[in-house]
Amino acid sequence: MLDVSKIIDPFIDEINHIFVDIYEAHNHEQMKLAYMALEELSVPMVPLSKGIAVMPIVGQIDTHRAQLIMETALEESAKLQLNYLILDISGVLIVDTMVANNIIEIVKALQLIGTKAMITGIRPEIAQTMVNLGIELGTIKTKATLEQALVEIGFSKLD
Repeated sequence: MLDVSKIIDPFIDEINHIFVDIYEAHNHEQMKLAYMALEELSVPMVPLSKGIAVMPIVGQIDTHRAQLIMETALEESAKLQLNYLILDISGVLIVDTMVANNIIEIVKALQLIGTKAMITGIRPEIAQTMVNLGIELGTIKTKATLEQALVEIGFSKLD
């Protein structure tokens, strides 16, 4: 019995190891797909009409997410042939120097491909933080609300 056990136990261990490796690879792939889907949902592009879209940004912006926002804004702006892209940051709770610089870089990159960008949703506390940090928006257009930005672009209320 012991001789048989010495032969079968390593074989069973090897089979068990193979099953675990297959399960881990499958689980890792499923997690990767779910994370990619979550990333896509975290940076939506909402086309409003031909040449105009809004990108509502909600939540915390870290380096990875800032890169994702940049890539999505550029790719979708080129694909949709946007004249105007409104970046609505009303859902961003904290704007530090890194976040502000990333937003400015996104706007500049959009200008290079011919898309005019406007930032909306800068809340008073964020505006105060940006001024205290010495962040200059320069020629970047800003509006308090999405509605104001749409009116400037040429949208109006239907009565």
